[in-house]
Amino acid sequence: MLAELGDTIAHAVHAAETRTALRDRETQLDRERDLLDRILETVPVGLVVLEPSGVITRCNDQGADILDMSCEAVEGATYREAEWTFVEEDGDPVSPSEHPFTRVRDEGAIHGVELRMDRPHADPVWLSINGASVDGDASTDDRFVFTFEDVTEERRIRNDLRRTNETLEAMVEAAPVAVVTHEIDGTVTRWNPAAEALFGWSEDEVLGEPLPPFVTDDDRASFEANCERLLDGESIDGVEVTRQTRDGEERDLYLSAAPIRSLDGEINGIVGILVDITEQKRREQVLETLHDATRGLMTASTPAEIAEITAETAKGVLGYPVNVVRLTSDDGNHLQPVAVTSEARMRLGERPTYGVDEGLPGRAFARGELVVADERTDPELSLPGDGESTAMYVPMGEFGTLSILDTSGDGFPDTDRHLAEILVANAEAALDRVEREQEVERQNERLDEFASLVSHDLRNPLNVAAGRVELAREERDGEHLAAAADALGRMERLIEDMLSLAREGRTVGSPEPVALRQLLADCWRNVDTRDADLVVETDLTIEADTSRLRSLVENLFRNAVEHAGPDVTVRVTPLDDGQGFAIEDDGPGIPEADREAVFEPGFSTAAEGTGFGLAIVRQVAEAHGWTVTATESADGGARFEVAGVGIGVEETPA
Repeated sequence: MLAELGDTIAHAVHAAETRTALRDRETQLDRERDLLDRILETVPVGLVVLEPSGVITRCNDQGADILDMSCEAVEGATYREAEWTFVEEDGDPVSPSEHPFTRVRDEGAIHGVELRMDRPHADPVWLSINGASVDGDASTDDRFVFTFEDVTEERRIRNDLRRTNETLEAMVEAAPVAVVTHEIDGTVTRWNPAAEALFGWSEDEVLGEPLPPFVTDDDRASFEANCERLLDGESIDGVEVTRQTRDGEERDLYLSAAPIRSLDGEINGIVGILVDITEQKRREQVLETLHDATRGLMTASTPAEIAEITAETAKGVLGYPVNVVRLTSDDGNHLQPVAVTSEARMRLGERPTYGVDEGLPGRAFARGELVVADERTDPELSLPGDGESTAMYVPMGEFGTLSILDTSGDGFPDTDRHLAEILVANAEAALDRVEREQEVERQNERLDEFASLVSHDLRNPLNVAAGRVELAREERDGEHLAAAADALGRMERLIEDMLSLAREGRTVGSPEPVALRQLLADCWRNVDTRDADLVVETDLTIEADTSRLRSLVENLFRNAVEHAGPDVTVRVTPLDDGQGFAIEDDGPGIPEADREAVFEPGFSTAAEGTGFGLAIVRQVAEAHGWTVTATESADGGARFEVAGVGIGVEETPA
């Protein structure tokens, strides 16, 4: 009896303990569920739980937001029935066998699988998906948990960075300048094709190796100093350095460099960009030498002297000793060799004369453009030697040609062609100058002959006639003798103006600064201005030949007094642009139809005028490179504007 009672009590106690344990377990489970709920709602990624059948039994708020659905709509749906679809990288829908759920169920856990999800009512998003079975052992009765996060923006940034890197990579590979990067210890990490072409070492030879020996001994100290600056965080923006190629040839380079930093800002390398300026510096030196040669061309006094300087410059400066300068004959029909270098005579013998449209020199001359011929391809070029020469023919405008022979077989680089054209352009300008000077000299000779004729053959008889009239008036004066004396006086003034026009010519001496106000006052005193008034409203200082400018001003003053009357007011003002001045009066003015004709020699509307005064004015203006025009003043009188003076500096009156 007691035994049975003990068993009953023991069973009761055990049942009570079991119930207590179950309640404790339920409490613990409730706490774990609460904890899980809090975790699900606080994790920064979407999370769903699926039954083996594919039914979604749990979805957190972050997951619902990413799926663009409510938790209620998601939970209870199956992955096959849902309204979203997964798309591969190439844009094709994900096949059933590759669906994340299928892969986890059939193959096991997945990590970081990126797929695009097309949503029915929102833009597509890219998801990074992780999945595994709850028990870690996929089976037909296991549940599965998936986490996913929106990596659309991250992918955009990654893709942008990738495209940027690809673009930079392509730019570096295609860059016409050498790009070299290396680590702090000098190990080369980049060596682009331009670096290969410049230095001669291939990329395969230098990558992962120390920098090749391209630093010259003379540049070693500056190289090490530049490296120290770069490792201290400085950049180098354009310094000239010298480096040597694999073959030992020294090249002048333009270096720009900067330190390379890691993501945490630490310097872990150097990038250098090197531009080959060897040819540029050579061109600069050649151009400087050409400039010196140009000074010689500009002082040469004959075409033959210019031709000799041109040939010697092509030899000594451009480096082509075999060359010939041909100039046109007097009749303009032939190109005659005027300057032939000794090397050209030795190699080619006496050089022929060509017609202006004959042979290669004639072709260049007739076309007015540079012609290059290669013996190997142009049958018209046949010269003594190995048959591998190249010739260049450069036209000198209307004056001739420069013929240059290259015997190396390499032809003429663009730089040398350009330099040859510069040389020829300078020679052409010099020939044009000499031609103009010779023409001016011939004109001056004719003018001297004319002046001599006027001075002696006309003035002497006039002097005799004037003397006879004066004697006749002493014996018996009369109206006719007075008129004859006036006519002879007018003829004397006419001769003086003609001589002035002939002798002064169309050139000026060395210009100098001239204070216009002072010169105007001096000229006013030298002219018979009677009761006229002068008003000066300018303090310009201009560059001019003082004596020629004085002649211009005095003739304009005389013109005003002669045509506007003895009480005229003459006013001098600056032009609006400050590059000239105007002399005007308040007289009757010049009819519009006559405003150009008044500058013609011999044109005059005044009875006492010679008609040469304004012709002298225009001649002086044109000799200075100025222009002079006649117009109407504000008072209706004549106004003469002298423009293009070039210097319009206002001086402060003392």
